[in-house]
Amino acid sequence: MKAAILACVLAIAAVGCTTTSGVQVQQSQLSSFQKGVTTDEDVIRALGAPTMSSATSEGERVLVYSFAQYKAFAASGNVKANSVVLNFDRNRKLVSYSTSDMNLNSGTSAAGQPRQ
Repeated sequence: MKAAILACVLAIAAVGCTTTSGVQVQQSQLSSFQKGVTTDEDVIRALGAPTMSSATSEGERVLVYSFAQYKAFAASGNVKANSVVLNFDRNRKLVSYSTSDMNLNSGTSAAGQPRQ
């Protein structure tokens, strides 16, 4: 009986779960955008609605696309996140963009040892 309960607990713990949110932008998508040519509307058409959008009093615009993915497996987890910030001038043309990536591992390995 104890062996059956232990087997059920281990089976449940072995099942992983993945949660994602936001818009993941690929480098190939960014490569298709041209500074001074691509408009904010072109970007929204290509990538969909941004995670965040803002405008300055001078009419410049910033679009932010953020993505996060959390994978849980037993007593450990992995968080992968990236963000793309696109800057447009008052004529709505792309001026610049920047990207940032993050990858964090936490918890213990399947053997119960801390991850290194």
